[in-house]
Amino acid sequence: MYVGRLLLVGASVDGGVVAAYRLASRSFPHRRIHFDAETRTAWVVPLPGYEEEARRNPLLSYPCLYILDNVSVLVANGDHLNPIREGMENGLPPMGCVAQVLAELGPEEDAYNTPRIVGLADPQGLVLGIVSKSTLMVQCFPLKPGLAYYLSTYGKTESSKNVLKNFDVENVQEAAEFVHKKGVFKGFSHAIATIATLIKNGKPQVAIYPSDEIFQVN
Repeated sequence: MYVGRLLLVGASVDGGVVAAYRLASRSFPHRRIHFDAETRTAWVVPLPGYEEEARRNPLLSYPCLYILDNVSVLVANGDHLNPIREGMENGLPPMGCVAQVLAELGPEEDAYNTPRIVGLADPQGLVLGIVSKSTLMVQCFPLKPGLAYYLSTYGKTESSKNVLKNFDVENVQEAAEFVHKKGVFKGFSHAIATIATLIKNGKPQVAIYPSDEIFQVN
């Protein structure tokens, strides 16, 4: 089943805060995820040799993950991540900030009207939002150990129905690999790369699968 881009937010059984972004595409597979520990930001970027493709279509490169502080993480499938991040850093309530930005921008301005999705993992709660050509939906859930929610651009677009119970990952590498190809995600096709953040005791770690890159964030 093809569900397009996908994100997950929640907490592992041991209470670690988890956020992940899974890049998948049928039309533009020549991309990867790059993480910059200094700016705490992950970007979807073209593979070497495919830069011209990205220049022709600026929607192919975008920020997909940002560590707001040492307790919360924002994930998204486009540059709407930036105004949401800025609003939250300026003190706006997360749910209202997500709803406002998605309502103002609407879906992506491409041939497919690709929905914009966003997720926030924070000790105060989880926020997941999506805007398509016909729908704007933002939902909030409590952060509870062993519960995670996921949301995708197609097919799995109601986060309240996309619940993982007994969600248990021991480390950040396991989180990235799980969202990429295990459990329910094994049935979702055309995965390219997945980035995950795991925060325990105020110490964020980041991993990218399948490149097996791991980062400590100060």
